[in-house]
Amino acid sequence: MVSVPQGGAVTVSATGAGHYSVKNIGTTAVTVTVDGTSANVSAGSTSTVATWDFVGFSQPVDNQPVLNKVTSGQAVPIKWQLLDAGGAPIANLQSATLTVTGLNCSQGATVDLIEETVAGASGLQNLGNGYYQVNWKSPKTYANSCKTLHLDIGDGVTHTASFQFPK
Repeated sequence: MVSVPQGGAVTVSATGAGHYSVKNIGTTAVTVTVDGTSANVSAGSTSTVATWDFVGFSQPVDNQPVLNKVTSGQAVPIKWQLLDAGGAPIANLQSATLTVTGLNCSQGATVDLIEETVAGASGLQNLGNGYYQVNWKSPKTYANSCKTLHLDIGDGVTHTASFQFPK
């Protein structure tokens, strides 16, 4: 994300392998935020930035469009891997936020039973080699509904997984 104040101007060019060149061609500083880290680019200067690669959710959670079936009130380990633009593990993720929104339980969607649950909720866990986990405990009130879980790791993208909570 590039925040350009009134009167500012930038050009953004892809340079390959998840790297971008941000050239400030305006007369005022601009703010560049990539993967949760912000930096100012002064007027007339250029900055190179790189993006993270969210590999996707790991088992027991399946990526969309699959509905992950689990009993409400159980805790599910939400796991993923995060790499830099060159494929090296990101080892310093500082936070992860989970939010939930309602989802229409569409008929015909592929449903997969969650194969693993855990004892309870937890904060962000660094499992090493770019792997992370948050244990998410769904409320019992989710029974007989579907929900979309949103994972925000500060990379400017909300990563989502779908869940079905039968009676």
